[in-house]
Amino acid sequence: MGDNTCGVGLRLSPASEHQGPGRRVCGLKYGSPAEKCGKIRTGDTLVRVDGNPVDGFSPLVLLGQPGTPVQMDFLRDTTEFSVCLVRSVPPLARAGSENAKPAYLRKPKCGSNPKLGGGCSIASMYAGLE
Repeated sequence: MGDNTCGVGLRLSPASEHQGPGRRVCGLKYGSPAEKCGKIRTGDTLVRVDGNPVDGFSPLVLLGQPGTPVQMDFLRDTTEFSVCLVRSVPPLARAGSENAKPAYLRKPKCGSNPKLGGGCSIASMYAGLE
């Protein structure tokens, strides 16, 4: 896989933590195609990718060039469903593009501001996040 490969934002449990066919979804990355589609939930089981069984597969098969589709079949309880997603770069990974300022952390604003109770503003530490 090249440097500009990406996925769909699925976090899968290790094969050792799941008995039976497929791999369990243990999370969805915020802003990812998997999260935005609204059909996939934590606890669903990924059973096929592009028609191929997931048993003993490497999650790297979910990676590909941005803009390319991937067909996935899931099992929730006893119901099987399919989702076709388009791979894309995660939102924060785009921060360095020519159209966006890079995201970074900066020194928080601290002081005797009565609104802050004399403490630091955590929100002031984030810059360039949209």
